[in-house]
Amino acid sequence: MSTVTIKLTNINVEGSFPPPLTMQEPLIKSGKGVLAITVAVTPGGPSGMYLQVDSGERVGILKYGQAVIATATDSEGKQLQLGPLETIDTGTPAVFKGPYGHFQPGPQQ
Repeated sequence: MSTVTIKLTNINVEGSFPPPLTMQEPLIKSGKGVLAITVAVTPGGPSGMYLQVDSGERVGILKYGQAVIATATDSEGKQLQLGPLETIDTGTPAVFKGPYGHFQPGPQQ
């Protein structure tokens, strides 16, 4: 397993409402933090990501288990959109878990 971390700025986190609602609720604005991406290097190994927001203006109430989406800027100025993510820590830092899966190699050609 290999983990890559990416420093992020201008992190904005919004709560997602389940369908049929399509509204977003602002929760964190102008945050700073890090995205950790874990990549499996062997078949069947886990892979996924975590977003840690260390700072920012709390404009809404985070709820454990809440689905969110986030936007951020990396160190090269590229805009990222992350989600859906699950809130797993509502403190400081706030932590969100991204989709996890298991690496399966594609068909051999």
